[in-house]
Amino acid sequence: MVPVQVMSLLLGAYAIIFLAALYFLLSNRRSSRSHMYLVPTTIALFVIAFAQVVMQFLLLLLTKFSGNADDPSSVQQAQLLDTNNLLEMLNMFLTVTNNLIADCLLVWRCWNICNRKILVVAGPAVLLFFATLAGYTSWGLSIKFITMTRGVSSQDTTTADTIFRLHKLFIGIFYGATFVGNAALTVLIASKIWRTTKRIRESSVVIETSTYIRTIAALYAIHKCQLS
Repeated sequence: MVPVQVMSLLLGAYAIIFLAALYFLLSNRRSSRSHMYLVPTTIALFVIAFAQVVMQFLLLLLTKFSGNADDPSSVQQAQLLDTNNLLEMLNMFLTVTNNLIADCLLVWRCWNICNRKILVVAGPAVLLFFATLAGYTSWGLSIKFITMTRGVSSQDTTTADTIFRLHKLFIGIFYGATFVGNAALTVLIASKIWRTTKRIRESSVVIETSTYIRTIAALYAIHKCQLS
């Protein structure tokens, strides 16, 4: 029962994070309310993530409490396998959709931070676009695989095995391209913040130095006037 307890804790953690994010967004006292677009985005991300955790929770329950789970020839075991495949397929769809929303938000944020220069974010954005295509392609292949193997105990599974291998291949492309694209955007945002912070510090040093020099010059002029 430890995995079930862990999933229960995850459900609670998701709820706490969602409520905290929603509270900070709604209680933000800004003159501009442009940040309110984050509210539906936050809700969408939470609902999808919550649905994923619920499906994982159901998978654990089905595996834990299914009868005759050790008998691979039982009808109940075949039904359990079909149900698990269906939940995994839905979970894959939600994962890709969740990543799509989060990636769009990250690209938009990077575009704004980088002075709205399209060429700066074009590379990572295109990479994330192909990652999304790979993810939905993998999801489509999983539907095909489940359709071909649903309720089937023994047959020539050569075609199904080929589809399953393609499914795994596109999953790898999806996760790999998503990681590289997100890492590139994160580096762009971090480097832009670092350069801006450095420029502000250097400007403040120049301002402070010039003010100091002008003050010394004024005091020296006053001193010269007093001597004369």
